[in-house]
Amino acid sequence: TVTFDAQGGTMTESKTHTYHAGDKYGTLPTPTKSGDWSFGGWYSDSALTNRVYDTTTVPTRSHTLYAKWVSRTAIAVTAVGYDGKYDGASHALTATPSKALTGTTYQWFKDGNAIVGATGKTYYVKNVADSGNYTCLVSGSYNGVEYKNLESTTAVVNITRKQLTVTAANAAVIYGSEAPAYALSYSGFAAADDASVLKGAAKANCTYAKGSNAGEYDITVDLNDLTAANYSIKTVDGKLTVKQLPVSLEWSGTKLEATGSEQSVTATVKNAVGNDAFTLE
Repeated sequence: TVTFDAQGGTMTESKTHTYHAGDKYGTLPTPTKSGDWSFGGWYSDSALTNRVYDTTTVPTRSHTLYAKWVSRTAIAVTAVGYDGKYDGASHALTATPSKALTGTTYQWFKDGNAIVGATGKTYYVKNVADSGNYTCLVSGSYNGVEYKNLESTTAVVNITRKQLTVTAANAAVIYGSEAPAYALSYSGFAAADDASVLKGAAKANCTYAKGSNAGEYDITVDLNDLTAANYSIKTVDGKLTVKQLPVSLEWSGTKLEATGSEQSVTATVKNAVGNDAFTLE
């Protein structure tokens, strides 16, 4: 008869079992213990020096097997996070046990929720939306002891938005012209990003209209519904320069003969816009 001493642990199986001398133990019970403990196997001595396995031969006499318990805190798992501005690149989070485990498995969590498919030692983050608190549950064996669900330290991920600049291009027209098509340019994209990452559309506005006076007018950027998940957006206004329209005078009645009386000639302004008035001095 074999008596199983769980040494503070709990067993769902019977604490005694009858074996025949010379047999193998076969599948041994797996007790549990509340708190931060991992089951370290069965031993034939209370000093826990002689480990018994499923394949160990049963001795001829009745005896007791003793459970070994190992503190889970004996193996620490350190997770390393990332803090930086969005740059379009992927950045690795790692979970490293303080002991070299075998048969190691991993499961990553973000803000307490398991990440589907994140079952490797390394997990990659890239976008602003990836910011949060990450932990990893690590399981594996060390010196014959099975450690399950060792929780890592918290890996903090803080990815901030990169600045994107929308600039209104400068433009110029001559007085009396129609308003030009205003152009916007974008600068500050991270590597491999381009305008395809934008949602919505910005537009340029200007108070100039055909017939507005010569001078300078602001071309302002209206972001409208423009957004970009990984960017904060800055605007830079442009200038529309309305240049003066060159005009010429066409003279008539210039062939004069001396009559002794005051005579006049007529000057007509060419290229005038609309009903603009002119004063000749």
